[in-house]
Amino acid sequence: MALSTTASANDYYVATWGDDAHTGLTHEQSVRSLDHALSLMGTGDTLYMSDGTWYGEVLDFVGHDLGGTSGNPVTVKAYDGNPTLSNGPSQANMIDTSYQDWITINGITVTNGYQGYHAAWNSHLVIQNSTFSNMRMDGINFWRQVSDTLVENTVVTNCGEHGIHYYNQLDEEIMYNHVIRNNDISNSGHNLIDLHTRISNVIVENNELYFTYDYSGLEQVGLYLHNGDTDNITIRNNYFHDQPRPLEIFNSEDVVIEYNKFEDISGRALMLSSFSDESYEKNARVFNIYFRNNVIDNADYGVMFWGEDSIYQNIYFINNTLLNIGYSDFYIHSGTFKNPIILEDNLPREQSKTFTFRVYPSEAISLIDSSNAIMVSDDESITVCDVDASSIKVESIDAYLTINTYPIYAHPTTGHVNVEVYKYDTSLPQGEILVDFTAKSTDGGSVVFTVDDLQPNHCYDIKMDGVDLTSKQADPSGQIQFTSSEWSREHSFSVQETTYSSYFSTTADAGSDSYIVLG
Repeated sequence: MALSTTASANDYYVATWGDDAHTGLTHEQSVRSLDHALSLMGTGDTLYMSDGTWYGEVLDFVGHDLGGTSGNPVTVKAYDGNPTLSNGPSQANMIDTSYQDWITINGITVTNGYQGYHAAWNSHLVIQNSTFSNMRMDGINFWRQVSDTLVENTVVTNCGEHGIHYYNQLDEEIMYNHVIRNNDISNSGHNLIDLHTRISNVIVENNELYFTYDYSGLEQVGLYLHNGDTDNITIRNNYFHDQPRPLEIFNSEDVVIEYNKFEDISGRALMLSSFSDESYEKNARVFNIYFRNNVIDNADYGVMFWGEDSIYQNIYFINNTLLNIGYSDFYIHSGTFKNPIILEDNLPREQSKTFTFRVYPSEAISLIDSSNAIMVSDDESITVCDVDASSIKVESIDAYLTINTYPIYAHPTTGHVNVEVYKYDTSLPQGEILVDFTAKSTDGGSVVFTVDDLQPNHCYDIKMDGVDLTSKQADPSGQIQFTSSEWSREHSFSVQETTYSSYFSTTADAGSDSYIVLG
């Protein structure tokens, strides 16, 4: 019977006090140079770096054709103290893993060089517990066709271009599966984190992104979803502070932004934008953006929509808190809205200020469906949920618009219901239609409607699609309720006072998500 064997992984050691004549197989037998240490290694091996500083040396995995495999990664990690690479050669990548897969860097400091970490055309790369500082270019650079990366518990600071840069091109395959978490990223001349073109399935969580008071370079974007086709991004539990443009979403789809804090922002906390370029698969689209459970505190602007070519669809702002906003909470400069922006549970905020939208200039806003437009002119609508209408104000150019509020509430058993009010005048005489609106349920469940501000104890006929639905008697406060359970399509409803006065009992089903519609 033939037996096959494979070589077992080895541990190697390198120290500034070592000797390249040593075996490198124990700490006492440490080699001295990084290049020699890598030359000893193979798939699955680990190199332990002792405390000390290597001046002018690099970790060149490319030159040694050194990489790992699944279950057998190549690892370079700290043995003790703070092993440091400093003052790398001009134009050199101080760590270069290009074309080599399954490589882990753990506990290494890289400083004073051209580019800290460079990878291209490879995958399954891990950077942990490390520091990259004072680079002329990027701290960490994943350059084209890099997938399956993890950067965690790492400090990246004072880099001339980007802190962490994922760069891809239109003609390349999508770069998938990246996690950036628990990092401290500050002070870069371009962007702190840049996800540039065709980057997908990314989690950015538990990071702190900021500029320090003594930083003298350009202060640009904290996290930039850049150029286009950068989709399926989760941005969670990050702390953005002391910067002008912490988060910009550009030509992206399916982005969840949740449980982040934006503080001391000398510009806008969030900008949604795009441009028209048919080279991109998802040209000019900003679709399916969920901004929820975030806090914006002390910013010039809360959220900005910018770009005449931008097409917005399914934009949700849910359960956010906006405090100390200098100008507008929401600033809609330009773009095309394919359906309403949905605002839900976005208070409390300061009691002394209005929840302000600014639309400027109005002629820059275009519409796919004018009945679904939001914040464009006096006769368009805003859809909000569970927000005190008195705290909302819309501003167009330099004049505030008048917002009418209607006491109609829709309580679906599941999902949401969208309501548009066309008429609400309870002062009209008997026989006249007092209330006229349409409604559509997203889930098709039962919906309980409440209509308020009617005459106490008067009787009212309710019609659905022009056909009698039910009759109700208003309670002593002037309120009626009725239920509809048929939701295969949108329905129209009308309410008018009857000429008889029988008592009709009302019912109230348990439900969720009551909507207020302003128009």
